[in-house]
Amino acid sequence: MTTRTTTTGTTTGTTTTGTRFSTRRWLRWAPFLLAALALVFLYAPPVVSLVVGSLRRGTLVTGTDWSLSAYPEVIGRLLEGGITGTAGATILYGGGSAVVALLIGGALAFITTRTNAPLRSLGYVTATGLIAIPALVYAICWQLLLGRGGVLQSPLERFLELFGVQDFVLSINNLAGMIWVDGANYAALAFFLLVGPMQSVDRNLEEAALTSGASGWQLLRRVLLPLMLPSVLAVLLLTGVRTLESFSVPVIIGVPGGVTVMTTEIWLSTQRLPPDESIATAHSVLLVLLVVGFLWLYARASSNAARYQTVRGRGHLPRTVRLGGGRFVLLGLQLAAFLTLVVLPLAVVVWASVQPFYAGLDFTGFTLSHYGGLLEYDGLRRSMVNSVVTAVVAAALIMLIASALSWIGLRLATGGQRRALTLLGSFALALPGLVIGLALLQLYARLPVPIYGTLAILILAYVTRFLPWGIRFSEAGFMSIHKELEEAGRVSGASTFQIGRRILGPLLVAPIAAGWTYVFFITARELETSVFLVTPDTPVIATLLLSVSDDGGKSQLATLSMFVVLTFGALGFLVHTITRRRGVNHVR
Repeated sequence: MTTRTTTTGTTTGTTTTGTRFSTRRWLRWAPFLLAALALVFLYAPPVVSLVVGSLRRGTLVTGTDWSLSAYPEVIGRLLEGGITGTAGATILYGGGSAVVALLIGGALAFITTRTNAPLRSLGYVTATGLIAIPALVYAICWQLLLGRGGVLQSPLERFLELFGVQDFVLSINNLAGMIWVDGANYAALAFFLLVGPMQSVDRNLEEAALTSGASGWQLLRRVLLPLMLPSVLAVLLLTGVRTLESFSVPVIIGVPGGVTVMTTEIWLSTQRLPPDESIATAHSVLLVLLVVGFLWLYARASSNAARYQTVRGRGHLPRTVRLGGGRFVLLGLQLAAFLTLVVLPLAVVVWASVQPFYAGLDFTGFTLSHYGGLLEYDGLRRSMVNSVVTAVVAAALIMLIASALSWIGLRLATGGQRRALTLLGSFALALPGLVIGLALLQLYARLPVPIYGTLAILILAYVTRFLPWGIRFSEAGFMSIHKELEEAGRVSGASTFQIGRRILGPLLVAPIAAGWTYVFFITARELETSVFLVTPDTPVIATLLLSVSDDGGKSQLATLSMFVVLTFGALGFLVHTITRRRGVNHVR
């Protein structure tokens, strides 16, 4: 009897201990599982829809036969024409634009951070100006400048005739023009990515090389460039990925000249009659695989960054290159870059917007009637309202979800769980915006969920597209807050809600507000994700610009472009002023 009682008691105690252990283990895994399932639920449906759509020939309505035939057909189209075909143009476009962005942005970053050239801050002004101009508007600027019938096309052709160059058609509507425009547009990204690393090179290494008798060229080749190699590779790969995803420049600059890349092929496949969505989705799957390859190379290039660290515990200042009279040459280069990349494109838009009918360099008449017509343009009001509403809601949802994911990943998850959440949270970086839009179109055209044709599907697409950017901002905020503050709150008897409201909340205002601001602006002018999801009742400002560019009214297009630049500039200044007054460092 005693033995039975002891056995029963032991069994009961073991069962209770096991139950507590299982409950404790489940509680440790529950936040991670919930976060992982939320990300899978967000990303899996469009990816599955994309793959399924590539295996069903025909349209969304008639596509019923399962087949792999779309892939051989798409690969054949891509390889047709060799280096001048779509595949070759895509690779040359991505690589060439990355090189142009690196050369312009790197030169401006070097002049700004490492020389004694006058007005060095002009590099920041140029980069900020490039960021302030939406990519679609920037492409329109260069189309009006050097496209067919552009302001400078005829004068430059006549100038070349003075040197015996006859029958030469100077146009930006070719692959070289696409590379130049997108490279110039992403020069700001390269500039801001390289400013930090250039300031972090220890001057002691340079002074040691100079003491050893190294010339300026040897110092650059054997010391600076090797130390900058990870940053240079990162800039090349990241700008290359962004260019591969680009749609604005190819559709405005490339399509009129008969040059197509993979993003424009996706779009054109849905515009042809009859449309074949399986061809578009097969293009999309291959584009995703290409982007994944570039992102893998980027991860590899960044994995050994510790080998190139030169800033350690001791004090350090970057070495300033004294140029003597040569500093005025660099000043001229900075002025030329600012005038060519920012002032000239905006000036041609202003010029075209005040002409009654666009006719190049025509001084016969000027008018402001196009600006007055904007006030009566119902489509503009509806597009602006839709853009602002979707951007505000999407940015708020993104920062809310990103904050929850960052809290789980940095406060509750273990090392392996944290790496898994980081990988899942970054998955959207491999999905170009055009691909996300097409995938959601195919998904909700088949599902009995009535959100297509509403702003809800645009908000969902923006959240899917830009969640990784929100995670970067929120993670930076959480990593700057030590756990000791939260532990002190718990010791004082505060609940989890009180810790979040009284400790984490006030400290996270700055990074969350900065993240919301950044996401708001990139969402409000997003074209790639929107182009497949808008309807006549739900236009946004980017798709309105695209439709006006198709109609051919250049003066109206220039007026609308200028309105977009001024509106977003005013919004940016307003948000910056509000956040600055509240002590928040606004990040663009």
